[in-house]
Amino acid sequence: MILTNTPNTAKQRKEHRLLVSVRFAAVMHAIRYPHANPMDSERVQQRLQDLEIHLFYNNATQLFHQQFVGRTGELGHSYSLYIDPRSGKALVSRVSADNLTTLNLVGA
Repeated sequence: MILTNTPNTAKQRKEHRLLVSVRFAAVMHAIRYPHANPMDSERVQQRLQDLEIHLFYNNATQLFHQQFVGRTGELGHSYSLYIDPRSGKALVSRVSADNLTTLNLVGA
């Protein structure tokens, strides 16, 4: 998982900060609304927009690209992040036994 790696460059530090802020917003939303979709939170959407803007103006690092662009990557134990390679849109979803197969198909 990218959040466990120590960022070495300025670009990695920026991506790390953005990923941590997305994850924190998703966790805080889950504490308040345990069964809600993280994409329903305005704060999660704002953090994702910040990440999308960063990726629009800067190329993603190789590690970030391998983990999240075009595939579903782990964003903590119970959340996943997917970035559409064509549109650059980012989505956060909750990982559960019900959607695990679907997430694996998206990531293939």
